[in-house]
Amino acid sequence: MSKQIKGLVIALVALMALVIGGVVVWNIEPTEEVAAETTSESVWEVAEEEIKSIKLTSLGEEIEFLRSGEVLQVKGLEDAPRLESIYSQFTSQCMNIDAKQKLELDEGAGLEQYGLSNPWLQLQMITNDDTIYEIKIGNEAPSSIGYYALFNNQVYIVERAVANNLEHTRYDFVDKQIVPGQDSGEQFETLTLQNEEQEQIELLYRPEEKKDEEITVLAAYDMQTPLKASLDTYNVTSWADSLWGLTASEIAVVDATEEEQAGYGFERPISTLSYTTTQGKSDTLTVARQGDDFYMMNGQTSIIYKVMKTSLNWLEITPETLMQSIFLDTKVEDVKKLQIEAEDEKFVIELGEQLEQENFDRIVGSVLEMSPTSVGVVETFAFPKVATITIDYIDGTQSQLELIPTGDGELYMVLDGKCSYTTSEWSLTGLISSCRALNESGES
Repeated sequence: MSKQIKGLVIALVALMALVIGGVVVWNIEPTEEVAAETTSESVWEVAEEEIKSIKLTSLGEEIEFLRSGEVLQVKGLEDAPRLESIYSQFTSQCMNIDAKQKLELDEGAGLEQYGLSNPWLQLQMITNDDTIYEIKIGNEAPSSIGYYALFNNQVYIVERAVANNLEHTRYDFVDKQIVPGQDSGEQFETLTLQNEEQEQIELLYRPEEKKDEEITVLAAYDMQTPLKASLDTYNVTSWADSLWGLTASEIAVVDATEEEQAGYGFERPISTLSYTTTQGKSDTLTVARQGDDFYMMNGQTSIIYKVMKTSLNWLEITPETLMQSIFLDTKVEDVKKLQIEAEDEKFVIELGEQLEQENFDRIVGSVLEMSPTSVGVVETFAFPKVATITIDYIDGTQSQLELIPTGDGELYMVLDGKCSYTTSEWSLTGLISSCRALNESGES
């Protein structure tokens, strides 16, 4: 009886193996699209110097490349700066196209199912001996293994990278760098800035000077207009250094006509910035705005670049932000008296028997040096003012500064009824704390 049971078990095991084996075989049975040859093979391989021309149809655009000496050049972009990395990547892919699989098709199978009757990308390459190579790329193959491609009436599957390296618009081949990168030790020697509705600013770099073994005068920028002043280099480099290697987000127009330039707003630019460097570079950058978009042109080409607003740090630069004060050309010694009113407190700061010069200078200086941030003209406010500072000058004139919360940790600075700047709430907090300390010491 046990032998019969053992035989039955063996038979059942054998039957299960056959069933499982059948399932496995059924799962791996090739469909009509599985390659007869699954190893990678070269569709074509051509040396770069043998390529005479290329015609690429991609993203609804036809781009023609012609031999120009030792390189291929997009027709119509001969005067535009070349983006060599894209040219190199594209040319290398054109030289050598490998297929991942070669498909065995059923007799009478159409190309529609592969997207090859209306391909989204086509490339035709002609060599010096007039041999024509042409490949079309259609639908994405299952499981994202690549794309169907047609070459010499044979369907292949090519790697996704092949399609990605060939898929381009004509402006992809234009270098988007607007300003060259900074060379070692290079500085902006002159900067001339004209922002919309602002006075023109002219800055001149003054290099570090060693007077003797013990005294060194640090490098600085001298403001030439609209007033004479010496600026710490950081006050300039903090925004000017963003110019080095400035790159556009995209190319809007190459060889823009006057009409096209006007259409992008260059008839009334919002900013013009000219520069020279200590290594002889120079250019003029012009910025225009259309809605929320910003565009730029330089003096080297007729290209209109689209740029991110975050790249345009100098749009908010004014003499006040450079001087770190809205009281331009005002010194501590020009002030006779301060009167500060904040909520229920009032402080009068006036030089006299009860207030030493050092403390007077410190309090007045903290008002004159409230660091401003340009926010454009502001005429309405959501909150009431929290402080009023009245300044009496030696010459008999007077200024009034009102501070109004913005709601995000800053204070609007309304000077004599006009507001274009904010400052940190800490500026007022520190001023009030200093005034209280003087009161407690009996000096004010």
